Amino acid sequence: MKRNVSDYTSDNYKGLITINDSNKSWVAKWQRIKGCVNGKYAIIVYGVLPAGAIEKMEDEGRDIK
Repeated sequence: MKRNVSDYTSDNYKGLITINDSNKSWVAKWQRIKGCVNGKYAIIVYGVLPAGAIEKMEDEGRDIK
């Protein structure tokens, strides 16, 4: 089943951090996103993922907490 990126996107969030070098950033380490792609991250995101999306991400080894 093909899904649209808007199925996984929310405009309802709280807080924002920007990571320029995730391997050297203490914020990235503190937020447990060290080694992730550099960019802007929401601290809290409100919304509901499509059915099956959480299970699929867990099966791929992603930390979704």
